[in-house]
Amino acid sequence: MEGIRLSEIITPKFWEFHEVFKKSLYTYYVLKGGRSSGKSTTAAIELILELVKNPITILCVRKVENTLSGSCYEQLKEAVSMVGMDRYFDFKVSPLKITYKPRGNSIIFRGADDPAKIKSIKMSKFPITVLWIEELAEFKTEDEVSTIVLSILRAKLEGE
Repeated sequence: MEGIRLSEIITPKFWEFHEVFKKSLYTYYVLKGGRSSGKSTTAAIELILELVKNPITILCVRKVENTLSGSCYEQLKEAVSMVGMDRYFDFKVSPLKITYKPRGNSIIFRGADDPAKIKSIKMSKFPITVLWIEELAEFKTEDEVSTIVLSILRAKLEGE
């Protein structure tokens, strides 16, 4: 991130979120804003920074699996470029996966067409400790989201 100032790439509307997120003050964050508000860009930047900072796996979920590559995956690729870290990341298309090469931890992607299928995801080396649910409004019920959250966010980092 040499020469990159976060204040130049994070929209002012979400600067307060950036400050709160980097301190890990809350378990859940909901970013609100219309189309082109910068919420997905901001989320993607924060997730890339989190992956670099911690030995974790991040799970990115959308309701419909075939929408992931054209949205979240591309958004995260763009965020890597925005923070000037392209050479540190490997991008795999099948299955979708973004890996931070120096440590080997990744962002993985799943569709929630059937939320019960996500329950079996387990990472042996880097626990899934961050979950990004993009386009929350695509989910019909709170139970769909709760099933995913309760299944995934049970891991802890060493020393916690």
